[in-house]
Amino acid sequence: MTHQTIMSPQVHRCQHQQGEAKIRRPSQSDLDRFMEAYCSVLSDLRGAMEEPQQETMAFIDDMHSQLKDMTTTPTSSASGP
Repeated sequence: MTHQTIMSPQVHRCQHQQGEAKIRRPSQSDLDRFMEAYCSVLSDLRGAMEEPQQETMAFIDDMHSQLKDMTTTPTSSASGP
């Protein structure tokens, strides 16, 4: 008669996964490629976010200049003809 250990399903599943799952530690070149890609994506995102802001600021500056031109009175000579 053999003696078998009764395990809960969670323990069995955990032991089964531990036997199959071998995690490979990333090499330095893997990390370097990841960081290059990550920095590239962040740079692209920054550009995509800055472009609308720059366009908005240019529009506001133009509107400010036009309003200023409309509200300032031209200086005319007070002596007259």
